[in-house]
Amino acid sequence: MPADVENYDMQILIEDVASVIRGEGQERAIIVGHDWGSGIAWSFAGWRPEMTSHLVIMNDTALLPDSLNDTWDELDQDWTLVTVPGAGHWPHHDKPDAITNMMRAWLALHAE
Repeated sequence: MPADVENYDMQILIEDVASVIRGEGQERAIIVGHDWGSGIAWSFAGWRPEMTSHLVIMNDTALLPDSLNDTWDELDQDWTLVTVPGAGHWPHHDKPDAITNMMRAWLALHAE
């Protein structure tokens, strides 16, 4: 067990993300979560929607059909599912240019 395990409490992690956003002088941010970090990203977006401009989840099994129960009805319908041929679990390492270009194109389409 890691030292200071109490610091892994989700509310503390959510506040850590909020502190980074405020520390950068911003009110909102694009929140990106990968693998286990996607749980923090999802939680942050749920608890702090006013600080979340977009939510990007990479390589997370939480989106399996029954995992969100009735939450699907409450979520905005602006969903984009993208696969990157030849990229494995770490697509940003396997195909960094493809991921960067894809995210920039998506964000340009969904700019506020």
